[in-house]
Amino acid sequence: MLSRTADHLFWMSRYVERAEDTARITDVNYHHTLGMGTSPEAEARRVRHWEALIAIVGNEQRFKSSYEEANEETVPTYLTFDLNNPNSIVSCVARSREQARAMRHQIASEMWEALNRFYLELQRQRAWTSG
Repeated sequence: MLSRTADHLFWMSRYVERAEDTARITDVNYHHTLGMGTSPEAEARRVRHWEALIAIVGNEQRFKSSYEEANEETVPTYLTFDLNNPNSIVSCVARSREQARAMRHQIASEMWEALNRFYLELQRQRAWTSG
């Protein structure tokens, strides 16, 4: 029983950590590319930055199967809301929530409520951006 709880706690926190890391790296890259200008050279640099971000997260093949080009519209969407990306923020939070749900009686109700609220808010945001 203790081993199972420890396993759920480990994976719950690991998925939240992965979601946070993805959010940070996406945010930094997005803000970095904003100041590059509008010239053709700047656009080429911007695309290289977004392609590099996909390479960093290790999802080049999966990304290319869903999107034609890496840019400021496709990459943040893929890394944030794409359910076909198992490492997207939405996917990681959903898996973290499942881990927490499995041990709901062993964790504080505030922890469950915060994670569940975050999950529901992400679902609302995902529906808003896709529709």
